[in-house]
Amino acid sequence: MKLNCQKIFSLLLSLMMLITALPMASAPAYAKSDDAIPISTPEELDTLVRANLAGNFILTQDIDLTDYLSAGGPGYNGGAGWQPINDFRGIFDGNGYTINGLYSNRPNQNFVGLFAILREAKIRNLGMVGVEVRGKDFVGGLAGVAPNPSDTIFNCYVKGQVAGNTTVGGMVGQSTGLIRQSYSSCNVSAIRFDVGGLVGSHYGQIWESYTTGNVTTPTNICAGGLVGRNYRDSSILDSYATGHVSGNSMIGGLVGSNNQGSIVSSYAKGRVQKTNPLGIIGGLVGAVSGGTTERSYWDIQTSTQEASAGGTGKSTTEMKTQSTFEDWDFNDVWAMAESHDGYPYLIWTVTPTIYSQPEDQTINAGEPASFSVRASTTAGDPVNYQWKKDNVDIPGATLAMLTIEAAAASDAAAYTVEVSNGTRTVTSQPATLTVNPGSGGPGDDPIEIWTADDLNNVRNDLDGSYILMNDIDLGETYGAAYAGGRGWQPIHEGFVEFTGIFNGNGHTISGLYINRPDELYVGLFGLVGTDAEVFNARLEDVDVTGDAYVGGLAGITLGSISKTGVSGTVSGRNYIGGLAGMTFGDISSSYAVANVTSLAIGGGLVGSSTNTATIENTYALGAVTANQAGGLVGVNGGVLQRSYAAGRVTGTGLYGGLVGLMAFPEDIISDCYWDIEATNQPEAGVEVSSDAASGYPTEQMMQQETFTGWDFDTIWAIDTEPSSYPYFLWQPISDPGTDPVAPSISDQPQNQTVTIGQTATFTVTAAGSEPLNYQWKKEGIDIAGATSATLEIVNAQTSDAGTYTVEVSNDAGTILSDSATLT
Repeated sequence: MKLNCQKIFSLLLSLMMLITALPMASAPAYAKSDDAIPISTPEELDTLVRANLAGNFILTQDIDLTDYLSAGGPGYNGGAGWQPINDFRGIFDGNGYTINGLYSNRPNQNFVGLFAILREAKIRNLGMVGVEVRGKDFVGGLAGVAPNPSDTIFNCYVKGQVAGNTTVGGMVGQSTGLIRQSYSSCNVSAIRFDVGGLVGSHYGQIWESYTTGNVTTPTNICAGGLVGRNYRDSSILDSYATGHVSGNSMIGGLVGSNNQGSIVSSYAKGRVQKTNPLGIIGGLVGAVSGGTTERSYWDIQTSTQEASAGGTGKSTTEMKTQSTFEDWDFNDVWAMAESHDGYPYLIWTVTPTIYSQPEDQTINAGEPASFSVRASTTAGDPVNYQWKKDNVDIPGATLAMLTIEAAAASDAAAYTVEVSNGTRTVTSQPATLTVNPGSGGPGDDPIEIWTADDLNNVRNDLDGSYILMNDIDLGETYGAAYAGGRGWQPIHEGFVEFTGIFNGNGHTISGLYINRPDELYVGLFGLVGTDAEVFNARLEDVDVTGDAYVGGLAGITLGSISKTGVSGTVSGRNYIGGLAGMTFGDISSSYAVANVTSLAIGGGLVGSSTNTATIENTYALGAVTANQAGGLVGVNGGVLQRSYAAGRVTGTGLYGGLVGLMAFPEDIISDCYWDIEATNQPEAGVEVSSDAASGYPTEQMMQQETFTGWDFDTIWAIDTEPSSYPYFLWQPISDPGTDPVAPSISDQPQNQTVTIGQTATFTVTAAGSEPLNYQWKKEGIDIAGATSATLEIVNAQTSDAGTYTVEVSNDAGTILSDSATLT
């Protein structure tokens, strides 16, 4: 498409006429198309589930209840904390995520847990950590009571503390349903009777489950490492307990009292003690009343018990010998290894679970396709991936996401991924890729770009379809010595834009140098037209200078940009952005780690976006210096969602950590964040409401739970060791932004004047990937032991006068503070 002068300047004029912000319209509500209702926040967990007790719910991320249940939080309830959800009869799928910090302190209330009573409910794939639950009777970390045979708990676990009066279990107080492939690491205590590491009173079935926590009932009866009391017609199969059990009487390493229930192929090894010398005690079962125990064992040495009301006692050596366990299934259920303490363990605990399967896709030839999977193991072992095409390994396809940059007809196939942890392997469901032949237009038969000259020739056919076949260094041919020192000529011809397709194909363009301070529309591309697509392109170490509408990738874009990234420096007079100077189109799954300088409007990713633009799933980490400065966007006029900024922002007019200024009344900003320490900005931007964007310190910006509503299955990723900001699954590990973030200093140490004998204190505030290391210096010489963010000089003397600095470092780099003088 050809864009004449009159048209482009009319577009720019419309932006300038509306640059003064009007009140922002509220973001529209939207509904999920999936059958399951997504739960991603404490508020949704507390309200949506109670409002639809027969509903189908699924967690979409980890949920931390700590603040929600603390003083001042909506769920504090005068210190009682979480109000258990009663009579839940629906489906609750944790989807492999966890609920952290469940606190419920209700010692006079029955039926206490995350759920009070389940009614033919299905709970699966849920982890609960940091649990603190106290109730009266029928108390469990997950549920107080599961009274129906059709209640099902599968692939769940609970970690924490559970306490009550009677009928108390680490997972469920009383259960009549099925608990399968689940475990509890709770310490459980009860004042009276029926207390168990997993279930207090058991009327149902427990299969392939275990406990590791301690169980106590100091003054009463029926305490067991797994189950307090095993009632009529109940069964325990292929399960074990390892924790310490103590109580008055009827105390067992696995079951306190077996009352006409059955125990099969199970064991216990924890220490068992009684507080009453006359109490009944057993290494596996404390007491029995008509129950049966088959092929089950306890360790007589670790339990300190020679006898049991059921089972067979063995030495520790025998308990670590597979032949001891006659007729146990060591093919599909059990395994033994020194790495697991030598005792039998359940195979499912080391078998990866796939929570998110790859999905079928239909695309046109030349378009990218991607498949992703989300998996983990209960044991937390590292997970490895191997993608297959029609059951044949794809070389190098060993990440959670498989991307086919420009699909051809030959790529149409069934794709699967093997997920393993070195011990066990599972295979995903097949996902079918269908590749349509396309319309015969751009993208069907792209022109291959192998060299810098090939890239330069793109300007000769601005409607063409191109694919990058190689990493290209522009510096050698089109660098600082090219065109009389002006460097690369941006791709466009006057006001004729690039309207074709550019597929970076996962390769890198480095060394882009442009020094054209008197030119408009400056970048790799000068103008990207409405019909253009630029994707899978990464530019590294750019050095770009122009007059106005300047970006590392494009000066102005009206088209679609996705899965692109830029690092380096970009500067100019007005409308300057790390990725693009101005956008009228869509930008998604893209980033900039570029330092941006503008005399007027500048943004870390985009200088300015118009009311036709949508920017989503993006981030910027570079420093921005401008009059109207935004960490992500200088002036925002369109939709901005699920994006963040974490580069230092320095403004002299209108500025903010996320955007400098809102430009149109129909602006929509949602689920966006900025680092208040790294940007050194307490506000998101001028005319940006607190509901639209949230600012957090660096530590929280490096935690997944901060980013509510974000897709960490198919779009985003985040590291914990070392910690990182969110980055894209499509990014190579070595990409800027995926590495640990180098330290930056937001608050410098200040000059001090004290009298002799007083204490002088210097402090520094720094941000970056943890751990941050500090080394204070006097006159450039290290001060021994001065390795924290604060330096105190107690009883200062004249010899302490001098110049002080602090060096802050981490795995990504080192920075030295400004000097501070002590007088």
